[in-house]
Parts: sequence; structure tokens; C-alpha cells
Amino acid sequence: APIQEPILILSGLGEERGTKGKFVNNVCFPSVVNPSYAPAGKSLCSVTILKTAMDIYKGREADLDAAVRNQLGDWFPDCNVKDDWELKQIYSIPNAQPAQFNGPM
Repeated sequence: APIQEPILILSGLGEERGTKGKFVNNVCFPSVVNPSYAPAGKSLCSVTILKTAMDIYKGREADLDAAVRNQLGDWFPDCNVKDDWELKQIYSIPNAQPAQFNGPM
């Protein structure tokens, strides 16, 4: 894993978040917390993307995967995200997180 700490990495894009190619909301590496989540020598990366991306890429998982890999390549420039990381599964979970509105409520 490019991150060896048990942390959740948040997107800091602000208003740019959710625009074309900027769909990642957060990333974590569960195998850093519990190594049994991935085979020896491998890491498990969990990526949460915004509903916008799920809607845009509905039925086009390969295109969604490419878009997410492209953004994660910017986040982790020392990793070959595009070629070395393997997509295991995409889960679409409606209402998985509460809506995030701008400013205080």
C-alpha cells in the first residue's frame, strides 16, 4: 500500500470535487489495519466515489475503473495504479453516506 498508516484519505478538491474526472471522495487501505484482508505481499484499497460518477458510468464499469485509476494515479504518483492495481469488485450502495452539503446546516 502506498500509505502505511490506518487512515482515511479524504479528497480536498472542494468545489472541483465531483466534476469530470474528480469523482473520488475517499480512499483507505483496510489491509493496513488487518493484513489478512489481502494476500501476502498485496494490499487492499477501498475507494469511495461520488454518486455523480455512478450515474455517469452506469453500465460502463470499465470506463469507471479507468477514470478512478486516472485520479488515483495523481494521488499516488509513486504507484503504477493504471497497470499494477487489480479491480476486485464495484459495489453500488445507494445512500451509503449522508449527503454532504456546502457550509454549515
